[in-house]
Amino acid sequence: RFSLYPENDANQVLFFADNDGDDNPIDVGMVAIFDRDLSSDEIESIGGYGHEFEPPPSPFMSPFIQTPTPNSIYICWHSEGSEESTVEYGLTEELGETATGSYHAFSEDLYWHWVKMEGLQPDTDYYYKVVSDSLESSTQLFQTHHPYSDTLSHVRFAIYSDSQSNPGVHSSIVESMRETFANRWGEDYYQEVHLAMLSGDIVDNGHNVGQYTNMFFNPISQVSNHLPFMTVAGNHEMEAPTFYNYLKYEDIGGWEGERYFSFYVGPVLFIGLNSNVQGTTQINWLEDLLETAQSDDAVKFIFASLHHPGRTEVWPDGNTWWVQNQVIPLLSSYDKVEHLSYGHTHAFERGAPMEGNLRLMCFGGGGGHLDRWRMYSNQTEYPEIHRSHDYHGYAVFDVDCENNSYTATAYGLGNSDVQMDNEIFDSWFRERNAPPPETPAPLYPNENSADVDGRLVASHFIGEHDIMSSHFQVKEEDDFWSQAIIDSKRDWENVYYDTGPPDFTPIDLNEGIDLRRLDIPGGTLQSSHYYEWRVRYRDQNLLWSDWSESQLFYPTQLGEIADFAADVIEGNVPFEVHFTDLSTGEPLEWEWDFESDG
Repeated sequence: RFSLYPENDANQVLFFADNDGDDNPIDVGMVAIFDRDLSSDEIESIGGYGHEFEPPPSPFMSPFIQTPTPNSIYICWHSEGSEESTVEYGLTEELGETATGSYHAFSEDLYWHWVKMEGLQPDTDYYYKVVSDSLESSTQLFQTHHPYSDTLSHVRFAIYSDSQSNPGVHSSIVESMRETFANRWGEDYYQEVHLAMLSGDIVDNGHNVGQYTNMFFNPISQVSNHLPFMTVAGNHEMEAPTFYNYLKYEDIGGWEGERYFSFYVGPVLFIGLNSNVQGTTQINWLEDLLETAQSDDAVKFIFASLHHPGRTEVWPDGNTWWVQNQVIPLLSSYDKVEHLSYGHTHAFERGAPMEGNLRLMCFGGGGGHLDRWRMYSNQTEYPEIHRSHDYHGYAVFDVDCENNSYTATAYGLGNSDVQMDNEIFDSWFRERNAPPPETPAPLYPNENSADVDGRLVASHFIGEHDIMSSHFQVKEEDDFWSQAIIDSKRDWENVYYDTGPPDFTPIDLNEGIDLRRLDIPGGTLQSSHYYEWRVRYRDQNLLWSDWSESQLFYPTQLGEIADFAADVIEGNVPFEVHFTDLSTGEPLEWEWDFESDG
């Protein structure tokens, strides 16, 4: 029993606490608050616990599958000190086949077992159970992967990061992920979804073996017996031998062993980098891998993961030079590379570099304590990041290999101030077969009219997908474009920060932006001096148009002049006309007369 005493109308009571996140969730029978003391009879009448308790999952004999291929997979589990590592398996529930493996003893009562299942058939369901002496698991089911050299219609996977510290939150994320899989692809989703990928920090302390069970294996056990999980190393793994004892990546490792790796699911290449060790050796391995994949027609898409970001808005202390200046430029130079995922910052951020088709995504809201807006004084807006949210959650990717495209969806579980129930809050895509936007035209200023204190105005955007960015450049007549005095890229949205209490609504700094127009800062241009300008557009498919033709202009003081342009001035009714305001000065209001009747 606890007693509450009023003090400034701010009563608070802590009923239960777990200081380091290593305990299982607490099941509460009842919480009641009374405004008087209870008698002994009243207390007794309340009763006891009063409902059934679902115990936490046993850390033993719970299968975990990893490193899938078309013909093999590793099946792993913990036992309480048994030396037997056996998997019984088969094409039916009767099983009938047996494979054996090995184990690592963390202590006399905690063994980690693994069996490499080999000689399996591609695209095939297998039943199995794990056996260690007298103990065995229930019968489980998994499906082998498709050969990478053959066309696979879809490759689907989930990704998140930084699941350490809060097993309850991590469990909720995996439960939500499973719910999403079932809703989108049915209860047998394991036949449609190929893996879950983590970008590191699955524990707080990589040397603490107990944290792997509490923070990682228990929360994912609801799906890890039929869905392969793969992870890169985060800084909290500390490059500890314990972490690598759990991984079975020796078949897919890079030039420095299991520290970084690559594997295929159908025609999709997955790359796991190690931003702890960094180094030239890893960069050289990555470049060699990308060169090979770029020239291999069987490889259609490449997705990369590591732990540390290049730059991050919510927690800039996590910025990593090696990622920003070596990894991202290298990945961006290969057009088969579509996505780089990372964590370290416990939040969601999404963006894209200036050039190429590479997307950037941080989703470090996998269970660790969130990095929130207003938490750090150096939070910084970066031009390559389009959205930042301080949410827990995960992302799901659906790669359509036949149609050369993918879609990605971010699902949020919110935070302590924003309640979200597995809600979609962001999505993006790529369609490689789509054309780029049409080349825009520079409308104003032009050789006939230019205001020294005016603006740049381009033609209407025309493209298969909506506009994402515009890019304006101005230079002096005889200079190169690399010497531009205005070089401005702006995006359709820039979600940065939130409104704070009570609603914590995300703020779009670019809300209402007109990407066809760019105001020229005062004092930038000189009267009676020749300049050139040009413009290009980028669509939501990450494709840039060609640069417009260069427009020469000669700015003067024009004052206030009303002027408009129309892209179509005649045709058969009905037809669509886009008007562009080319007026100079600062108009206060507009009035239209389409009937010529005044």
